[in-house]
Amino acid sequence: MTYTEIVAGIMAGETAACGELYQLLLGFRYRLILRHGIQDIGDRLHELYLTGSGSIRKGALRDPERLMGYITTVARFSGYQEIRNRIVAREAYVDPKVLDGIPDTRPSPEATLARKEKSALADRVCAGMPFRDREMLMRFYVEEQPVQQICRELHLTETQFRLYKSRAKAALGRKLLAMMAARGVV
Repeated sequence: MTYTEIVAGIMAGETAACGELYQLLLGFRYRLILRHGIQDIGDRLHELYLTGSGSIRKGALRDPERLMGYITTVARFSGYQEIRNRIVAREAYVDPKVLDGIPDTRPSPEATLARKEKSALADRVCAGMPFRDREMLMRFYVEEQPVQQICRELHLTETQFRLYKSRAKAALGRKLLAMMAARGVV
């Protein structure tokens, strides 16, 4: 079969023409081995066949007599793409030894559990407190709001805020000690 017949057959979907193209590519194997090495040569040939025959079906080959030059160009660009992929993979690669020197800053499961237990205890203690005291302590210590904002939103002067906050802290401390004593912790 001539190159023109092979190209026409591929475009028509004839299996004989596809087989002829594959036979031509088997002769192309030596070039691929020189360029890329013997590793995965069968896969490279098959990929070249799929890419070449697919683009021929789409009409990318204008002159059927230049079939082998076209296949050579497809193989060259396939090699370029492989090199690009390797470069990207190399740039994205992080040596595991480098990661060993980076400390894990996530809290341990024990620390997470302890924080949850403390939070649950604080919620139980605060639940029995008057609204103003609980609101003031939560805004100041948990949400870390500025004193001026708390005073403005709760309609307090700064002196009232300091007084109410110290009373709320004292009440909270007494309540915590009472709860801990009831549990036999203290």
